[in-house]
Amino acid sequence: MVFLFEASPAILGLLRRSGQVYLNFRVHPLRFGSDLVFAIETNDRDIGRRLRSFAVGARFIREEVGRARRRWQGAPAMFPDNAMMFLAQTRDDSSLIYNGKFLSIDANIKKIFRISDGKIPFHKRHPLDPNEAEIDKWLKIFPHSIPVENDVSVYQIFAAHPPMDFITISSGSGYEAGLFGHRTHFVSPRNWTHEDGGFSHFVKILYEYWHVAFWDHILFGSKISSLPPGSWITARAIRRECAFIPDRLRRTINFEWSPR
Repeated sequence: MVFLFEASPAILGLLRRSGQVYLNFRVHPLRFGSDLVFAIETNDRDIGRRLRSFAVGARFIREEVGRARRRWQGAPAMFPDNAMMFLAQTRDDSSLIYNGKFLSIDANIKKIFRISDGKIPFHKRHPLDPNEAEIDKWLKIFPHSIPVENDVSVYQIFAAHPPMDFITISSGSGYEAGLFGHRTHFVSPRNWTHEDGGFSHFVKILYEYWHVAFWDHILFGSKISSLPPGSWITARAIRRECAFIPDRLRRTINFEWSPR
């Protein structure tokens, strides 16, 4: 079995054709929550079925969105009602690869111009990678675009501003914006909101992967030792055994995408 982190489509294709079982991890774009969420994909049907029994549900996401809204309650709206904003991403994001090519913001100018009709353009760099080349391409399309400073949390914009338009290539920030009721436009079909060309086959796992009982079950279908003989392990049983510790993964990999 091969364990990977944000593997490229080419690597995954090679593994599938060779018949090699893999688990591919990504940090899910729900990055404003109580902890980061791992998204996991596999080409093994049984492992995938067992993973899905631990998937983060819609209720958890609604609660995290509500908590973020309360955190920014009363913050002023910083942009006009007819604003649109380009959200840049890092240069080494594997989601930029689509059909064997690296996509840029100018890959679908016609679509961008349709969205921009009568709107005031803004742009926000990724806080971890200025990616000036991509910003330059945006500025060629909209020379009068207004920069948003990095010390402004994108979550304040999402939580405190009325619905507005966000444009991105494939960044997970577009997925987050949609959770807060904003309109997101992706250049690439390979994004977190696209059912077929995106990442819908990834399973969102919040914290259970820290515990041996989880892996015993996921990889081998094992039963949990503290249950009576003959009882099959369940997600509920593992959650009774295992505690959720807020910010555990975030601290471990020292990753804070934008101030919360």
